[in-house]
Amino acid sequence: GLNLRFLNPIYQSDEICLAAVKENGLALKYVVNKTDDICLTAVISNHNAIYYTNNVTKEMFTIIQNQGSFAKYYLLWYCN
Repeated sequence: GLNLRFLNPIYQSDEICLAAVKENGLALKYVVNKTDDICLTAVISNHNAIYYTNNVTKEMFTIIQNQGSFAKYYLLWYCN
């Protein structure tokens, strides 16, 4: 998943990015076109991927609320 950082951004397709974030949610950091589907998949894979999303959706917020992590506190700050 994190090998996405070595792929030239012009070759990043949604399918490649989706596969990368399924493997490791933190690969979202290297995704150029962050669609809602890719971001949600990344957050499901690794809740810390929330730091690399452009837009936090209700689904992502619900996933993070159910996790016992620092990302939960980030969301509280982000939403205020």
